[in-house]
Amino acid sequence: MKQFRIHPPRDPLKPSSQALGPPYVLLTHRNSIATPLLTLTRQIAERALSKKDGAAPSWIRHLILPDPDDPDSFTPPHFVMTAQMDPRAVVHQKSSRTRLAYYRLDPTQTLEALLQNTHFVEFPTIEVWEEFSGTVVDVQGAVTQTLDDDEPRPKRRKLSAKAGKQAINGFLGGYGSEDEGEKEEKPKAGLALLGGYAGSDDDDETESGDVKAQKGDAVEEEDALTDSDDGVEVEIDPAVLMELMRARGESWTQDVGDDDEVDWGASGDEHEPE
Repeated sequence: MKQFRIHPPRDPLKPSSQALGPPYVLLTHRNSIATPLLTLTRQIAERALSKKDGAAPSWIRHLILPDPDDPDSFTPPHFVMTAQMDPRAVVHQKSSRTRLAYYRLDPTQTLEALLQNTHFVEFPTIEVWEEFSGTVVDVQGAVTQTLDDDEPRPKRRKLSAKAGKQAINGFLGGYGSEDEGEKEEKPKAGLALLGGYAGSDDDDETESGDVKAQKGDAVEEEDALTDSDDGVEVEIDPAVLMELMRARGESWTQDVGDDDEVDWGASGDEHEPE
């Protein structure tokens, strides 16, 4: 006699945190041990589904039997059998209680080959899962694969539709923002530098223009004096004269006499008007 415990597949429309329903249990007698495990399981499932009482759930067909319209898309379920762990491996388990261990069974091999060197009580119990997660051991009881099926899985934080949309928009909006910000700032910095250079040039031109204007005024005043008619006596206020000399930046060392009349004639020649 053999026992098959077929676990229901997970409903994709339900949350992953929801526990699965109870397995469907089948007890069989007089099975050929020379038959591959997957073939034997299909024969048992077809007999259960063909019964008129309808006790077998319909999901067994989708889990074990291929789709007639698309047989190549079928993926075999996982077959495991309860096993005994090595006592030395139990000591190193994270949980204080003893974990269950399983043999992983290849569905393409015969039942006779799979049951060799295994240990079970009274009759073997074969479990069928769409996807198994648990501790797997070899025929010696040594752990070959450990999946944290007993550890509590972290709960996913549920977001409303509005909060989820904001999170996605924030993620997409932040992508590449640093690079774009740097690219936008660089031209501004360059324009600011060019503006600074242009401003400094304008300031220099303005300052040089003011100096030239001041020098030009002084030269024009001097030219106005020197271009006077020869021999013409011009009366100039000494204070104005000192201001003109100071504008030219020259040191005036000659003592100015008390005479109010200064001869500015060219080459020192006096020409009396006739």
